[in-house]
Amino acid sequence: MTENREFWENEERKLDERVYQTVWPGGEKAVERLAKQGKRPVRELIQDLVDPGTQFFELSRIAGFGVGYPDGIDDIPCGGVVTGIGKIHHNWTMIIGNDPRVKAGTYFPITLKKHMRAQAIAERCGLNCIYIADSGGAFLPMQADVFPDDQHFGSMFYNMARMSAMGLKQVTLSTGGNTAGGAYIVFMACQSVMIDKLAYSFLGGPPLVKMATGEVISAEDLGGARVHTQISGGADHFCANQAEAIAAVREILSLERPQTVHHHRYEES
Repeated sequence: MTENREFWENEERKLDERVYQTVWPGGEKAVERLAKQGKRPVRELIQDLVDPGTQFFELSRIAGFGVGYPDGIDDIPCGGVVTGIGKIHHNWTMIIGNDPRVKAGTYFPITLKKHMRAQAIAERCGLNCIYIADSGGAFLPMQADVFPDDQHFGSMFYNMARMSAMGLKQVTLSTGGNTAGGAYIVFMACQSVMIDKLAYSFLGGPPLVKMATGEVISAEDLGGARVHTQISGGADHFCANQAEAIAAVREILSLERPQTVHHHRYEES
């Protein structure tokens, strides 16, 4: 009996360690690195997005461990993306947020699976979606497993377009750099919020521009918040910092009608 109890207590400790690695990938150093950039961890942003005093119900929190990808990549804490539902102005909303502390927010197969599972839940339940975008796009060494097929990278944007057509709001809060495929999460949304000198969106960044054309250009001039909200039209709302951006997202969803809960009665045949 004692042996059995000790075994399961040890298993619980292993789960607690996984949860810690999920919430604190890279530890305090990673949080300090974000702070120097004017950023906060994604779960803190989510807590500010949802209604005060309400809970965010996170999904698949310990996904991404033991995936055994090439080049010795065995763990992708939380799959590199936080997903879950919370109430915004009393309406249940699906929130999908990249964690830039995990491989710069890039997409692995497990990241795609988790992201699109959240979208599927949102579509089935009629939930608006908020994307907190801070992503380097697909993890290029595994692009053959991420890019070309159905349920790969492009399916995320297809899902955004379909849900938007259904009347389910797709709102992106760009809180960092979004390169290559990551940029589409900004540009495909019904409305996008970008932060001055913090959010950038482009298919190819300054190093690629220099390599291809010889031109030297800054990330700000190539695809910063001012460029996309005032010149290209790729984004809609220009904000000074993360707090202002969160307020803007909440305001976008403030006029949504309260959700109607449908009760289904099941009868035995």
